[in-house]
Amino acid sequence: MSTITVQRAAGDGNPPGLDLVARAVSDPSRRRILELIRNDEFTVGQIAERFPVSRPAISQHLRVLEEAELVEMRASGRHRYYRCRPEGLNGLRSWLEEFWTDRLDRLKDEVEREHRQRVEFARKNHTDKNTDEDMNNDTEGEGR
Repeated sequence: MSTITVQRAAGDGNPPGLDLVARAVSDPSRRRILELIRNDEFTVGQIAERFPVSRPAISQHLRVLEEAELVEMRASGRHRYYRCRPEGLNGLRSWLEEFWTDRLDRLKDEVEREHRQRVEFARKNHTDKNTDEDMNNDTEGEGR
């Protein structure tokens, strides 16, 4: 059985570490960990108390989050405290916003195009209506 390896060229236009971050946040447990430690520091034990998985499993999740630079660890004596690094999501956020911005730009262009067509249609109908009224007024005036 052969394996196909796809390598990305350096400078592929994506933010550095995008794949690591996307992979890290793709797991629901890791997302819950990030939510938990968003505003406060927690030890592995404190985090593990809130999850139905083992402490080593939480340690593994934290390792993945740390490799993606989404958490920072502070050692104090025998304890390790983890805190979320929201700025670690900036690359993923900007990459996703590109899609959103492109869609909004296309929507804006379409709405503006439709608006121009409606204005032109209304202007044409108003001009045609005035021309018809002028013709009717001229015709009515001749019959008197």
